Amino acid sequence: MTVAETKRIQIGTYIFQRLAQVENLKSIFGVPGDFNLPFLEHIYNVPQLNWIGNCNELNAGYAADGYARINGLGVLTTTFGVGELSALNAVSGAYVEGSPVLHIVGTSATTAKRANNLGVHHLIPNKNTWDASQPHDVYEKMVAPFACVIEKLYDENMDTLQTQIDNAIETVYKQSRPGYIFLPANMANMTMEYDPSKPLELGKYFSNVSQAEDLAQKVLDKLYEKEFAVIADQWWKTRRAPLNKFVKENKLHCFSSYLGKSILDESNERFHGSVAGNLSCAGSREALQKFELAVHFGVVLNEMNNFGYWYPKDDVKEVIEVGKDFVRLDGELHTGVDGEAVFDFMMTKLDASKIKHDESLVLPGKPGVEQCQDKSKPVTQISLAATVENYLRPNDVLVSEMCSFLFSTPDIKLPSGLTFISQNYYGSIGFALPATLGASLAVKDSGEDRRVILVEGDGSSQMTIQELSSMIKYDVKPTILLLNNEGYSVERVVLGPTRAYNDIQKNWKWTELFKTFGDVEGKSVSTRVDSVNALEEALGKDNDKLKFIEVGLEKLDVPWRFGFLCGKAKK
Repeated sequence: MTVAETKRIQIGTYIFQRLAQVENLKSIFGVPGDFNLPFLEHIYNVPQLNWIGNCNELNAGYAADGYARINGLGVLTTTFGVGELSALNAVSGAYVEGSPVLHIVGTSATTAKRANNLGVHHLIPNKNTWDASQPHDVYEKMVAPFACVIEKLYDENMDTLQTQIDNAIETVYKQSRPGYIFLPANMANMTMEYDPSKPLELGKYFSNVSQAEDLAQKVLDKLYEKEFAVIADQWWKTRRAPLNKFVKENKLHCFSSYLGKSILDESNERFHGSVAGNLSCAGSREALQKFELAVHFGVVLNEMNNFGYWYPKDDVKEVIEVGKDFVRLDGELHTGVDGEAVFDFMMTKLDASKIKHDESLVLPGKPGVEQCQDKSKPVTQISLAATVENYLRPNDVLVSEMCSFLFSTPDIKLPSGLTFISQNYYGSIGFALPATLGASLAVKDSGEDRRVILVEGDGSSQMTIQELSSMIKYDVKPTILLLNNEGYSVERVVLGPTRAYNDIQKNWKWTELFKTFGDVEGKSVSTRVDSVNALEEALGKDNDKLKFIEVGLEKLDVPWRFGFLCGKAKK
């Protein structure tokens, strides 16, 4: 047995070199601060990576999330305390939504931690005002519920640094949830020993493979008994390609959950829309009820996916659940098992000849929205959904804010290869605009020819509008539909339709914003539309620029689904 030959490298450079080894990862988001500045200097030692400076740390977190949803990993770096806490809302949202975001935090120097008598800035003081010692790990403790991995680097553990850094990257990538590396400010320039022959293990499973293989066979044996339907949910986005292959090659009828939107190819003739009880797409629930057996991949159980009261088992006699870290089969729950490993074994063990089909089965309904008959009329939520559906093309990226339009998206039939990004579950308004910056850069970094389209509310955009300037700075060209309904229409329908708390400053000059945000070279074009004809015309031109289209809507006009959910409308 030969001993691996080790080399020495500065810690900051090693971290960036490892990140550059992740496929298509070329952009690092964040905001500089005095505790991460020494680390940031090392990005210039790794020419494959680009620094993307955001307007604030919250936006950097949202942008890293959007980037991760396209390219598989997003990275941001901030200073500790004031920087990392500003980003925490974005990291929390990424955890809820299952987005792989690595947050590298520059912390107080190890010398300051050991001395602990300096009254370090950005750090909360001791409760006793006469005592200069401080809890240097206070913020590190706070993030534990929002992270799948936390690695605290320290100069007393130099021999474990490669393992710790690699583990953080690998775990975030595999678990598809955020994680942290805490890097003391004085350690970025220190040298560490590392084994250059050791690769990143980004494809590893996190659980016992033999258990997964056994469960895979049991699931298949059950599926062979009768015709079954497939339901795709949020945690299966990393298995999009093999799941669609499984569905198409075996001619399986399939459905998506709301959080699973765009995982399945909706151009497939056997795709029957999104299901969520009475809030399902037209005909989708009735189609699902035709089956006595279904397999539900990537299960997510929450009120925004199931609208509080409905589960697939309410409409199907027997449902097999293959989740992120569990399998539920024949009433028995198996935990601690990698669901993706179970699925992969299912694909290798599958005997397609045993899959049953009822050729006489006729299923109602197909996804798609009501088309507009008079395009000279003002834009409504119904005609907006139809216009967006008609505008989309294969392989686009569609980003929706947690705004009124989001509740139309289950009805929109998406073209093949489209990726849909939203924050349905966590629902932090303001997410979508910076996430669009991240998604646009991810598309650019991957070298793919994909359009990015954002549908954004006026109220939510006021939370994070600064990143329009970053879009100009970093030369990305999404199409942005800014829905101007003069405030928080979703909240108006919930409560207080005329209350001041649902109002915003409605007199923004939306179409003039890019002048303020530095577009001196004419990279963008902005326009206001009120009719469907005008909206279609604006969408159809200036395709070589960042398009910003302000769309006028009525204050209380919301999609049927949201009105029904609030008890204010019929289906």
